[in-house]
Amino acid sequence: MNMTLVGITAVVQSLTEVKKTAVRDIGFESLLSVRLTRLPKKLAMYLVQRFNVHEMSIKLENSIINIDEAGVNLVLGIPHGAKEVEDSNKQFNETEEHKAFIKEMKEKYTKFSPPVSAVQKRLIDSKNSGDYFKREFVLFCITSSIHQTLLKTLRPNLL
Repeated sequence: MNMTLVGITAVVQSLTEVKKTAVRDIGFESLLSVRLTRLPKKLAMYLVQRFNVHEMSIKLENSIINIDEAGVNLVLGIPHGAKEVEDSNKQFNETEEHKAFIKEMKEKYTKFSPPVSAVQKRLIDSKNSGDYFKREFVLFCITSSIHQTLLKTLRPNLL
């Protein structure tokens, strides 16, 4: 968890104003205020122990926090709405543009899924703030916070 927060914070703090505008354009403005570099172990354990997976809630001493789409949007500011995000494993959803993007990503990093650390470095070093930057930023944030892998690579189905 700590490495995730350090990586996201490092990328966010390195963004130029042009890149920050690109992040705002795709609806991830709230991530620009991320400054947390670690989550205290006691706090993390407290929350995990009180999380009810069946009710999707966290039971605190005097209240219950329900975890739902609106709450996640409110706290994290991650866009949500009627548009469904499609899994690229569904072959019929792949456009030529999507295939070209995946090919380019894999060629730039490795023959396999790119390491999260390579994407982090590219986001920090890149002068680009266009569509490619936006896609990499979203993939980096998703992989770093939601879809972590043991090998610390982007998940192929997210590409």
